[in-house]
Amino acid sequence: MSTNAASVAATNEPWRERARYFNPTEAFSQVLSPVPSIAFTGQRDYAFDAATPTSLIDMDLSAILNTSYPATTPLVMSRYLRIRAGEQLQMDVRASMQLLVICVGSGYTRINGEAVNWGPGDVLMLPGGTLTEHGASDDAVAWLLTDEPALNYLQLD
Repeated sequence: MSTNAASVAATNEPWRERARYFNPTEAFSQVLSPVPSIAFTGQRDYAFDAATPTSLIDMDLSAILNTSYPATTPLVMSRYLRIRAGEQLQMDVRASMQLLVICVGSGYTRINGEAVNWGPGDVLMLPGGTLTEHGASDDAVAWLLTDEPALNYLQLD
C-alpha cells in the first residue's frame, strides 16, 4: 500500500502535522540564489596563520545569497577549524552530516563517547546534530562541510 502526503496529512497525530513532505520530482523547480565565484583566501590565510587561536572560521556568503542563516552556497556551509596543540573545539552543528578534511596537524574527533584519531589527508564523514569535540595534538587545520543551510532552507528541526 502506498501512502501519499494528502492521506497522511489527513490524520491528526501531532508528529504527522509537523512533518514536511518533499517530492523529489519537484527538486529542480526550487529557486535558489546563484552561487558567486569567490576565493576564500582571507579565511584560508587566517586558518593557517600560526598566531590564530582555536576557532571556527566561517566562509559565510549569507549576505550575498540573501539567506537568514549562515551559508556558503544555498544548501552547504563551509568553514575552517583551527585547533591549537593541546586544545579542543566543541561544536553542535544543526546538520545531518559533517564532512571533515584534515589539512595539517593531528588529533582526534569524539562523538557520543567514541573517538577517532586523524592526521593530514584524512577525510571523516561524521553525523551531525550531536555534540562533537575536536582536539589537536599538533597545531591543526581542517576544512568542514555541512548541510546546515539545507536543513534551514527546508525548515527542518
